[in-house]
Amino acid sequence: MKNLINIFLRHTEHRQLYRRILFTMMIMIIYIIGSNIEILSTANIDSKKDVFTTIGVAAMGGDYSRVSLFSLGLGPYLTSMLIINLLAFRNSDAVFMQTKKERQIKEKLLILALSIVQGYHLLSMYVKNGEDKAEIMALGLLVVIAGSMLLIWLADQNFMYGIAGPMPIVVMSIIKSIAYGDHTVVIHLKIFIWFIIILLLLLCAILLIIIERAEYRINYIDILNVSKIQKNFLAWKLNPGGSLAIMLSMSIFIIIKSIIEMFIVMFTKHKLESIKYMDLTHPLGITFFVLLLGILAYLLSLLMLNPKKKAQEFRKTGNYIVGVNPGKETSQFLSKKAKRISLFSAFMISVIIGLPFYFTLLVPELSKEIYLSIQILMLIYVSINIMDVIRNYMYFNRYKSYMNKYW
Repeated sequence: MKNLINIFLRHTEHRQLYRRILFTMMIMIIYIIGSNIEILSTANIDSKKDVFTTIGVAAMGGDYSRVSLFSLGLGPYLTSMLIINLLAFRNSDAVFMQTKKERQIKEKLLILALSIVQGYHLLSMYVKNGEDKAEIMALGLLVVIAGSMLLIWLADQNFMYGIAGPMPIVVMSIIKSIAYGDHTVVIHLKIFIWFIIILLLLLCAILLIIIERAEYRINYIDILNVSKIQKNFLAWKLNPGGSLAIMLSMSIFIIIKSIIEMFIVMFTKHKLESIKYMDLTHPLGITFFVLLLGILAYLLSLLMLNPKKKAQEFRKTGNYIVGVNPGKETSQFLSKKAKRISLFSAFMISVIIGLPFYFTLLVPELSKEIYLSIQILMLIYVSINIMDVIRNYMYFNRYKSYMNKYW
């Protein structure tokens, strides 16, 4: 079998791409097996069921519907990477002074801290009070944190040898959540209402695709390539953060929610089931999530565009924008444009994702259908990002032999 695969790949134009796809499929098989290894029986336990928590964790490759090896998913890892990169963006000079070992230690400590918080919150949903609660919580934390670290390592291996890093894990998790979730169809709804739901879903999907594909162009003069026919321009996507902003906002929201609920349970007499303010069925919880989504989308877009770095590149190469003086004025001009694009991206993402949650308050009977629509939108968004990665890999693969010859 191995020889047949090698013969097939040897005579294929994109054999490196197919090898990466096969490696990603192997990672997916490991993920499916690990997500079905239960470390705590939850068959007879009536836990607090929060639909949004299930959706949010699924968007990070996790699963809160049961306690399995990969229940925490990639949430602690991606959240810690965002926090560290945002801090580095604010103080880039201090980051250059750090060694690789120091940066890795900070990353791992932050990942461990976030994993402990999420793991404790997950286990507190299922472990009942009793004589062995402390031992069960400790052992359960040890296993779910180890599973999260293993999943992080698998995502890292997929980034180096597979396709799109952690994205395939997220896609598989969302598909699993949709397939095994409680999406009972409301048969008594009129056909007109179903038509409106499907139409709104299509409109949101089309709008997301347009925002994802559209770009803002800034013309500039390249001193090494001056042409009246072909103009040089700086192309910035209208949504630089992509699906990452949605995924990270859900992860950070769940972590903040876990910390607040953990402290309330530990220092008050309230039970976990009685805490509703941070749920997405409460107006306060929805408003907090939408604000968090907007802020993260804005910051992540600025981080991706990085106008300061682009201004430094203009200064080194001698390229300039017509009507804008080189140096500080160019940096201010690019920063102003980047902030406008980031603000537009944050507003659009907040509206597209936030409005459906407010609709669940107005029409609670449609909450399951709306949550399902949000999952489908997320699945479309992440799939677009994966297709972009594959397309870019195929593009650069054409010039690989040329680049290997000179580099």
